Amino acid sequence: MIFGGASNTETALRRVEHGRASVGKFAQSWMDVFAYPFKGSGKYILPIGAVGLLLGKWLIAKANIQEVGSVWADPMCLVYLLAGMGPLGFILLYLSDLIGTSAGEGAEPPVWPKIDRWTDAFRGVLVLLGPISVSFLPAIVYHLWQGDANPWFRFALLALGWLYCPMAILGVVLWESAEGLSPLRVVPAIVKALPAYLLSLPAMPLLYLMSMVPARGVSGVAMAVPAMYLLMVMGRTLGVIYRTYAHRLKWF
Repeated sequence: MIFGGASNTETALRRVEHGRASVGKFAQSWMDVFAYPFKGSGKYILPIGAVGLLLGKWLIAKANIQEVGSVWADPMCLVYLLAGMGPLGFILLYLSDLIGTSAGEGAEPPVWPKIDRWTDAFRGVLVLLGPISVSFLPAIVYHLWQGDANPWFRFALLALGWLYCPMAILGVVLWESAEGLSPLRVVPAIVKALPAYLLSLPAMPLLYLMSMVPARGVSGVAMAVPAMYLLMVMGRTLGVIYRTYAHRLKWF
């Protein structure tokens, strides 16, 4: 009994020490996250990606879906929508590459990914669209079902989706399948990566606010570079989180 208690205490102390070492390792790596987009090929990817974001957003705005009412009502609406998804898809494909590189030992942003087919752009869109859809589906369903009946409950569902989404993106990128979206993988991973995981959360609402700025005009151009920079920082943060806590997550 006594020896068992001592052993348990030693084990607990080792876990605490190991946890502190992981937090220290993450803090050291995370301090480099903000300079990461300016390293190596990142200096060229950043402006190219900003132009792609601006172009994709402008083309989707040209689709004018809100006024047309349906993409099938006007053929040009569908053309603009698909054309806008192209550059955005390639950027998201690059983000997927960046997360994977950061999860390994990559110290610099990867080069632009090799594009074999135009459909690769839509694969890039799905990498982000899948996790976002799954994360915020409960909030969307509740809003369609109950409207504004209980705004606090809807806010709670949105907050849970916001908490779930970054780890779901990381899961899809690393597992390369819908298996990475499973709550059985995502929820335990979030718990095991705390408190460092919380540092991945501010990027998404900031990107959402930036997306509200119209693509045309000075304001749209001015937002493109910060938005691309923030995407790269978010991707790097998720990769560093996995690299630091891989021994806890035990995904592979």
